[in-house]
Amino acid sequence: MNPELKALLDRYAAAGATDDELRQVASDWTAKQGAAPAAPAAPADNSPTLRDVGRSLLQGATFGFGDELGMTDRAKEKQFAAAHPYYDFGLKMLGGAVAPAAAVFAAPELQDDSRHASVRRCRM
Repeated sequence: MNPELKALLDRYAAAGATDDELRQVASDWTAKQGAAPAAPAAPADNSPTLRDVGRSLLQGATFGFGDELGMTDRAKEKQFAAAHPYYDFGLKMLGGAVAPAAAVFAAPELQDDSRHASVRRCRM
């Protein structure tokens, strides 16, 4: 924002001008300067992307150490968490639950039912 316009608006706001009056003052000042008023910016599309989903899942699967390990981008992770806190939380929880389950299924020696071994020892 132009410093002159900002100073002018600050003076009007301090005098108790309403938002509509401030908009009118800004419009008049801009017209007097010969510049066209700035068009409102188009809303950004901040819907979750597949990369955002994957990043949150990986962050959950590594129990929050994905960015420290260099597997995810911390800035993008924080941006997604700020824009979609519920998605971020749910995906991290899902990633955190899937990681141990995947480890158990990937390692057959962890699938051995230890209860049977203790029963066999008791019978001897």
